[in-house]
Amino acid sequence: MRILQRYVWREMALNFLGVTLTLAAILFVYQVGTVLARAAELQYPQAVVLGLIGLGAAQTFSTLLPPLGLLLGIVLALGRLYHDSEMVAAQACGLNTRRSYAAMLGLALPVAALSAWFSLQLAPQAAAGEARLRQQALQEGLKVPLEAGQFRSLNGGRTVVYARTVDQSGDLRDVFIKRSRGDSSSRYFSLITFNVTGHRRSTSNAL
Repeated sequence: MRILQRYVWREMALNFLGVTLTLAAILFVYQVGTVLARAAELQYPQAVVLGLIGLGAAQTFSTLLPPLGLLLGIVLALGRLYHDSEMVAAQACGLNTRRSYAAMLGLALPVAALSAWFSLQLAPQAAAGEARLRQQALQEGLKVPLEAGQFRSLNGGRTVVYARTVDQSGDLRDVFIKRSRGDSSSRYFSLITFNVTGHRRSTSNAL
């Protein structure tokens, strides 16, 4: 009897691993594309892009993949066993519903414990690390000097700065700043021009 119970457990575990790895690969490719697009938009340094990919993937994998992979793995395993009449044969040999449920719980309880640890420990730490990296990337991008006579996009393109001249001390002359606020459906702009000397200073608000 335990042989049949272990066989059912093994089928569910193999399907769980297969589904989880497949979904992980798909979500990882999506995560890479999302981070690269955001990095290009916000001008993130190359040094932090890999860190953002890893931390973002850790959040997605830890909260979504284990329960979803478990559900699909059990459904696929039982579907194949019933389709091939293996479950019917096992029930004829004495594998009752209680033992089938015990095999499911033998897989579900460790996965549930692992998911709880991921959600309570790993995901919050990864989110905090990602926030720190994004702030660091933004600050590093702001440290790049402005070039005279060229427009510079900041804060994801929501702020555009232009200075006609920039001296060696970082003072700006004839400054033009455009800021856009709101979403794409209700966006408005504020234009600021200066004909006097200014100085660029980096803050947490991007300018």
